[in-house]
Amino acid sequence: MATLKRFQHLMKILGGSSSPDEIFAEIEKRYQEPHRHYHNLNHVSQCLQEFDRVRNLANDPPIVELAIWFHDAVYDTHRKDNEAQSARLAETLLARLGIGQEVMTRVADFILMTRHLPGTFPPDGQLLVDLDISILGAPRPLYKQYSEAIRKEFHWVSDAEYRVGRGQVLNRFLARESLYHTEHYRSELETRAQRNIQSEISLLERRASLG
Repeated sequence: MATLKRFQHLMKILGGSSSPDEIFAEIEKRYQEPHRHYHNLNHVSQCLQEFDRVRNLANDPPIVELAIWFHDAVYDTHRKDNEAQSARLAETLLARLGIGQEVMTRVADFILMTRHLPGTFPPDGQLLVDLDISILGAPRPLYKQYSEAIRKEFHWVSDAEYRVGRGQVLNRFLARESLYHTEHYRSELETRAQRNIQSEISLLERRASLG
């Protein structure tokens, strides 16, 4: 779970020289912004819980975990640079905690990987981006809740525009050789994730045909 106690423990491991309580409060405040229906503390908690299950796959678990905490710290559906802004915020806040530059740079680089653009990622980056989209391979009821929450975050977009935009995002995922980078998630979630995405695309197409 995304708790203060867990964040305090992580900062202790990473050698933070200041009390992390104020920084945690800033993170918590951001993830509780009213326009967030999916990219909120529940999402961070879900990623952390999933990470706990596969922690042994990480080469440097504290760095991966820290990137999870900050990867959606800035989230505004009107913007195209949320990940870049989240990376900058992470560096700013971590500097206040006395975290070393090498750690801050690695965390910022990992956060940028959650843009899910084509590229070659290091093993821990692969794990992070797979954790971020593990929801795609969730059981159908949970996936439905996720897709509905995403629609709410884009409430200001018309239905017609949303169907086009969302369809493009989903089809880009399907066009990839694999949705997931790690063998673990390819074997565990790939098939169900493909089916979930195809089902949502079909639903969007049906709605489009009805006008």
